Amino acid sequence: MLYRLGRSFFSDHPRLLSGPIGALAGWVPRSIRHGREYRRIRELLAESQWWPRERHERYQLAKLQETVGYAYAQSPYYRELFDRDGVSPADLRTFDDLRRFPTLCKEDLRENLDRIVPPSFDRKRLMNFVTGGTTGSGVVLPFEEGYRNRERGFFWQLWETVGYRPDMLAAVLRHRECPPDLNGGIWYRDRSSNAIILSPERLGPDTIHQYVEVLSRYRPRVLIAYPSLAHLLVRYSRDVGWKEKIFDLVLLGSETLYEFQRRELETELECPVRIHYGHVESCALFGYCDQSNDYHVQAEYGCVEFLKEDGTPAQPGEAGEIVATNFENRALPLIRYRTGDLAVPSERLCTCGRQYSLVSKIQGREGDFIRTPSQRSYSPTVLEFVMDAALLEGHDGFADLQIVQTRLDEVVVRVVPGRQFTEEGLRRLCQLLDEQLGFECRVRSELVEQIERTPMRKKRLVLSQLPD
Repeated sequence: MLYRLGRSFFSDHPRLLSGPIGALAGWVPRSIRHGREYRRIRELLAESQWWPRERHERYQLAKLQETVGYAYAQSPYYRELFDRDGVSPADLRTFDDLRRFPTLCKEDLRENLDRIVPPSFDRKRLMNFVTGGTTGSGVVLPFEEGYRNRERGFFWQLWETVGYRPDMLAAVLRHRECPPDLNGGIWYRDRSSNAIILSPERLGPDTIHQYVEVLSRYRPRVLIAYPSLAHLLVRYSRDVGWKEKIFDLVLLGSETLYEFQRRELETELECPVRIHYGHVESCALFGYCDQSNDYHVQAEYGCVEFLKEDGTPAQPGEAGEIVATNFENRALPLIRYRTGDLAVPSERLCTCGRQYSLVSKIQGREGDFIRTPSQRSYSPTVLEFVMDAALLEGHDGFADLQIVQTRLDEVVVRVVPGRQFTEEGLRRLCQLLDEQLGFECRVRSELVEQIERTPMRKKRLVLSQLPD
């Protein structure tokens, strides 16, 4: 309650975060700010991160059985759904039995939200969060405050695992906007979070000098950002010749990180880049550790399946949709929720000693694939091959770009020119993309001043305007 009231008050009065009141709020330890659930999760993870795989599986199965039993008993939607499909909580004895239960997609969630939430909850007393991410079509989801504090425990564990500490000043470049009357709307100091908040809305070639000026002045040790915004910051700052080494760590999330982005960020910022995968529905959480660029599947957070189009499990090295069941979310139990995100599971074990399952790559959303007249589909990672080839040939003058499929036989390359932009480089980029798509689509280019982002300031690297 203390954290909820505090964040609500400061979100309405962000200027106070820059002064003594914000500094005083920052002195309140996280264990007090985030409450009992936060402390419980941190205590659990301190031990469970070193559990053997068999113990993680026992923990997950017990949590699955508890969650399915609760949903059937308390949620009118699940009781009707399970009865219709002829399954009950008693049928869930092993992980294989989970496949007998129906899945839940985003449209199911949108249309049946009021019946999924148990009637014992007063919706007015719950915290609301909006999905939408890179798709832009949001759903308002209710959560208990304790469950959100539980999630904060997981995130701080992930961040501390890769070297982040609360005493390290951070620069935050995500969806938080700055008061327009404070520092020209470019930035402000959030003393309660020990962070410099940078405006994603104002970032551009005409304002980049103000961004690098505040970074040089305060020298934050950590950059917390969306991958596309971090990449844009690096591109614009490179164009104006800013080469200071100030960051020790880059923490990314909420978008897919592509290999060409990670490589450029690590090269230009001269520090490790770490990322997590998660979503507002809070069913699955993956994160890098300090010794690997594979994602660890957080077994204590939820149960994750990777399903191919025919509904069978994806094998190591195969892409499958992330389908996940959340644990302990009493206000919104989600069982076998289809995220629409594709990932490639791995059979490796991490050298860090933790025995979590691994994911080698997040491929992006199913709706972001490019389709061709011959019915072939290309994931957004096709752009990695295109960018690698373009960079090797010296064509590196794009501040920002996006691939848009307007028709089955047409793809548009939208480019924001950088200082080193050339028409030849753009033509070559289009040629390389044409080759990757098997010369099946007309590839044309479009110069724009900026790439449109969602209300949460996210960007889809590949945007399909074709019907599903």
